[in-house]
Amino acid sequence: MLKTIRAPPEEHPYTILLSLTLCLLLVVTAEDVYLAAVNLASMMILPCYLCCGLYLLKLIFCNRVWTSRNKKLPAIIVIATGTTIYCIYSIWAGSLSLLVMTSMFYTAGFPFFIMARRQHRQNGTSSTDKIISTRESVMSGVMLILACLSIYMLATGRFALS
Repeated sequence: MLKTIRAPPEEHPYTILLSLTLCLLLVVTAEDVYLAAVNLASMMILPCYLCCGLYLLKLIFCNRVWTSRNKKLPAIIVIATGTTIYCIYSIWAGSLSLLVMTSMFYTAGFPFFIMARRQHRQNGTSSTDKIISTRESVMSGVMLILACLSIYMLATGRFALS
C-alpha cells in the first residue's frame, strides 16, 4: 500500500531560515567559496563515519559478528579499524575548529528531530514516553553551545573558512 507524501514541515520555518542564513554567512565570509563548502561538507560527514567504525568495533569486541562460519571476520576487523583510524586522523588534520563549525548545521536539525519524535509518539511507534532522552538533551546542549561558539568565532573574525 502506498503512503501519502506529506508536505514539508511548517512547524519550524525559523529553522529553515536559520540554516539558510548560516549558509549565506559562511559564503560571504569565505575567501574561496567552493573550497570552503567542500571542507565543511567533508568535515560534517566524518563524525558519522567515525561512529559507524566505532560501532562495528564494538560489535566485533562484543562477539556479535564472531561466528565459526564467519570467514570474513579478518576483513571486517581491518575495515572497522581502518575506518576509525582514518576518521580520527581526518578530523585532527582538518582542524578541530572546522569540526566545531559543523555544529551550527547539526544544531539546525534538532527541531526536525524533535518533530519526528513527536510524530512517532503520536503514531504509537515510539518505545519511550519521553520525546528526548537525558543523553540526547545533554548532547543537544553541547551542540548548541558549540554552535554559539562557532557563530561568535565567525562574527569576530577569529575563524575564516578558506
